[in-house]
Amino acid sequence: MIGFVRGMVLGIFKSGKNTTSLVLWTSEQVEGPGVGYTVLVSDIQATSVVDGKSAELWTYSVQNDNESYLIGFSSSDKLRLFLQLLSVSGVGPKSAMQIIDTVGIEQITDALINNDVSVFNKVSGIGKKTAAKIIVELSGRDLNLKTVLQNPTKMGEAYPEVVATLQKLGYSVSAAREAVEKASIKLSEHAEYTVAEKVKLVLSLS
Repeated sequence: MIGFVRGMVLGIFKSGKNTTSLVLWTSEQVEGPGVGYTVLVSDIQATSVVDGKSAELWTYSVQNDNESYLIGFSSSDKLRLFLQLLSVSGVGPKSAMQIIDTVGIEQITDALINNDVSVFNKVSGIGKKTAAKIIVELSGRDLNLKTVLQNPTKMGEAYPEVVATLQKLGYSVSAAREAVEKASIKLSEHAEYTVAEKVKLVLSLS
């Protein structure tokens, strides 16, 4: 598996919706023997690349029955976040790449802390359910980014008013948090609900 490519950009080709293919020549001498790699990048990232100039990309190899190609990122943080997004059901390589370049690392990490699914609304092809899955499945993980998540919030602790209301109804703290965890995807899908509506939702799923 090829994880990093550095070389001269020999060609820049529009290759699909929101994506561009770069051909990188890895040898120091263009006329000598060497290997040229075709790497798929986002259109946004392609704007920072100049034909005939050097570029370096952190890469991920996509291989399936129908195709095989490299996806490239300008930083190791973007590659790490890409791999985490790929682990979420319903998020494929090109969708993960689009999420990173449309939303950005900082906004994504903020969204995970604040359980904010709305930041993904501007990403084409990412619906409410998939956005909620991203929040639920990644919010408690150590993403190992330079843009570090400080004290990542667990979903069971993300709705203190809901937990407090459930306690008033006779739930223990642990039981209330467990109920919120169980309803976490639905809660993320309905972030606009009032506390009373969120409590009602949690109770309906308990």
